[in-house]
Amino acid sequence: MPTAHLALQAGEREQLYTFSGEAVIGRGASADVSIPDPSISRRHALARLEGRTVVLEDLGSANGTYLNGNPVRSATRAEHGDQLRIGAVEVELRIDEQGDPAADPIATPTQIMKTEE
Repeated sequence: MPTAHLALQAGEREQLYTFSGEAVIGRGASADVSIPDPSISRRHALARLEGRTVVLEDLGSANGTYLNGNPVRSATRAEHGDQLRIGAVEVELRIDEQGDPAADPIATPTQIMKTEE
């Protein structure tokens, strides 16, 4: 099953938030993808994985959702490599078509070391 990752750079570390299917992104404990940042609403945005794209919707957040610098005002398609800003948090969208069998299908944050290319 395909999975999507929101990659957040934190210094030398990269925080990955992984989901498949449909996930609410927010700072609240009830969000499927919980990113603890005060600029993010409890239920900030909805992300729905559809094949090779993710459909994003802002859920009436206070600080907005942006795709490649443009505000998300209605359901908007995002692709692998696109830059998202959720509140003040910038993340890169990555879509893994093969799926990661070790990943929980909903919101499994993991930390990995940034690798040099």
